[in-house]
Amino acid sequence: MSNSAIITTTNNVSYADGQCGAFANLFIDVLKMQGIHNQNNYVRYLPLDPISSDNEFLVKEWSIPSDIGLSSQHGGENYTHRNALRAGFNSSTNQFFIFYQKPNDQAFAWVVEEVIDEPGIEGIGISYNPKSFFENHQIARIKLSENPDVYKYYDPSYGKSFDSLQDIEDEVIVGYVYATLGLVNESNPLVDCDCNLDGDKQDNDVYCYVMYIRDKQSSEPINIKEEINTK
Repeated sequence: MSNSAIITTTNNVSYADGQCGAFANLFIDVLKMQGIHNQNNYVRYLPLDPISSDNEFLVKEWSIPSDIGLSSQHGGENYTHRNALRAGFNSSTNQFFIFYQKPNDQAFAWVVEEVIDEPGIEGIGISYNPKSFFENHQIARIKLSENPDVYKYYDPSYGKSFDSLQDIEDEVIVGYVYATLGLVNESNPLVDCDCNLDGDKQDNDVYCYVMYIRDKQSSEPINIKEEINTK
């Protein structure tokens, strides 16, 4: 699984790569060829309240230091660390974009990295180090019996299966993120990084993608929700 724009079964098969939705669609299409199909078989899960609080999550594994690097409040959550990536603006599409990786390298091109992306579950596809922080993730939900409430969740992107949404959060997610993308002042204590790589932290109105990160607490209630569709 990679950062590519591939989202369909046809292109997934052609390029042996794609986004999570492409692998979920491929898995469902293969089951259809075997005569296996049920309603409500496609799940998109995401943070519980992405407007007011966490808007991304970290997929294992990441190393989150136990010390508190900063204290940033948003939506009642306390974010203790930050990572950041360079960003830019495409005037033809009127959209921001993020520089995820170094040229000719699979590593993330962090301009500040307090939380370390460690080797974790390998993704399916051609990317050595696929992206492991998401606004949402898309998987399959397959009915296992005539009981309408008995389902199994299958994640074709990582070759894993789960019994419930809680199981997914427990087994997959290691932390939550409040991410911002746009213009920042480098000297802002909550930014405090050389976003444009010019050797200082004094520039204003610089494009940057800043991730404010918190560890997932074992005692907190489930913090993801599912949106269900039929494919």
